[in-house]
Amino acid sequence: MQQEPSSTVLPSERSTVAKLWAGAVLLVLLLSLVCYFIVIPLLRARSYVAEFREGTSGFSPAQLVQEGPVLRDRLVGEAGGSQAMFSLMRCYMRMPAIVAPDKPTALYVLAGCGKTSEEDLARYTLSSDETVKMAALAGLAETGISDRTVIAQIAEVAQGSSSRNTRLEAIRALGASGQVTDELAECLLQAICDQSRGVRVAACSTLGTLAGKQVKPRERVCSLLLKGLEDDSQEVRDEALLGLKHCQVRSELGVSSLAAVIGNPREPEGSRRIAADLLGAAGRKAASARAELKIGMLAKSRLVRICAARAYWRVTANADETMPAVVDSLARGGPPVLLIATFLAGEMGVSSEPLILELERLQKHGDGSIRQAAREALEKIKKAQQEKQAKAKQPVETPAKPD
Repeated sequence: MQQEPSSTVLPSERSTVAKLWAGAVLLVLLLSLVCYFIVIPLLRARSYVAEFREGTSGFSPAQLVQEGPVLRDRLVGEAGGSQAMFSLMRCYMRMPAIVAPDKPTALYVLAGCGKTSEEDLARYTLSSDETVKMAALAGLAETGISDRTVIAQIAEVAQGSSSRNTRLEAIRALGASGQVTDELAECLLQAICDQSRGVRVAACSTLGTLAGKQVKPRERVCSLLLKGLEDDSQEVRDEALLGLKHCQVRSELGVSSLAAVIGNPREPEGSRRIAADLLGAAGRKAASARAELKIGMLAKSRLVRICAARAYWRVTANADETMPAVVDSLARGGPPVLLIATFLAGEMGVSSEPLILELERLQKHGDGSIRQAAREALEKIKKAQQEKQAKAKQPVETPAKPD
């Protein structure tokens, strides 16, 4: 009889089948890992970026500042927190543009993750794409900068970029730093001399932000702001003055620069008022500005006159020359002038005795803040009178005669 062929699988065939199955399982596992760690996070990131873009489309810059963070915080909450959103946006930014096209929006969302995003944002400030670079700089301005290396990197961007808008964003980002490094100071000094007026204004604004945060060394910040007072643009000078409000101007250069502002009738009212306040805060150290403050006390604007008078009193303590401006302000000034004049009357103590009747009248003024200021001024005058009387009653010690 003819035997049928055997159906037994040879060992070599079994090995091949096993390898095929193992390869298939490995491929499935690999695809699963790719899906889990790349595809799914990327799809989630794309959805959040798209939702934020659609939610803020048509927003004006002011609306974006006010409502953008609200929408972003909601998305961060939906993602499971800032760390989860940070991972998603990081994945998105590492993908090619064909699958992750809106990187500027992703960087804005990334900035909402806080300080953990500083290193990643700094990396994209070196991007060749200007929109990506500007988005990264704007993100750093929001999160803050603590790393000196990042400060130096942004300063280099601000100094080396040919784009005015990029320089503006870089300078604004530097305002988020917590220290004034050599690189930052050199960068802002260059920015104050920039050919673009907007860049010069931004430099003074950033310096004002740093002064307000009381970063060290403050003297360096103030010296750079004083340079801004020399600018031909009124807008730059005004921004420099606003920044100087946070500084203690005591140097001879600072006093002379501020004196030039208060003594110049062509300067705007607001600028002259700020200059007067800063000189008054310097006290006796601003004695060289007496002549300019006298010019300020003759200004057309009563507000400038009373601010200059207050500064003059703090610098000289000369009641005779200060009093005419105070009397005029109390008799004819509007509410802002009245308020400052009343404060000044209290500061002058017993020298304000001739103003007591006027201050008592102001206790019935329709403005509550003026009524309160008048009461406080009268209390200070009364206290000064009591101290003067007590001092007058003290026996005068005569030196003993030698034997």
